[in-house]
Amino acid sequence: MKKRYLVLVGLPSIALFVLIFIFINNKFNINNLDIQDINSDGIWDDVEPFIKIHSKTEYHRKALEQFFKVIQKDLTHPERCIQIKKRLMPDDGEKAGECLDKVDKKYGGQPEISDIEDAIVNTIRRARAYNKFNANCSGGIFESWDEQKQGPPCEFELE
Repeated sequence: MKKRYLVLVGLPSIALFVLIFIFINNKFNINNLDIQDINSDGIWDDVEPFIKIHSKTEYHRKALEQFFKVIQKDLTHPERCIQIKKRLMPDDGEKAGECLDKVDKKYGGQPEISDIEDAIVNTIRRARAYNKFNANCSGGIFESWDEQKQGPPCEFELE
């Protein structure tokens, strides 16, 4: 009788514990950023409408895509900033930001950086990943993109 009771009560309890553990792990895991890229263009699907709305020219679109790809890397690999801070890898965020500025100066109408960041940091998990990236950047001294030393900031030709 006791064995039957243990089976009837014990197994569902274990199953419930496992389900709760999976739920909590999934809920607070920053590695699960709800990423979808159905058309495999390197831009997350929930960000593409923002790019379409704010792209007055082909240059605006390309500059925004370059910037979003960097933010996507920052969110999926927040430890990157430690490498950037130690100058072990180039600061592609500064490069992409400089590209946005250059397109804005030449063609006008670029959205604010805060609006761009809000378009991609749009879930709790992404906000946590963004905060982790910024925490890794804390204390770093970052230089502006120097076109003379580092080359053009845009990964495409501006006319």
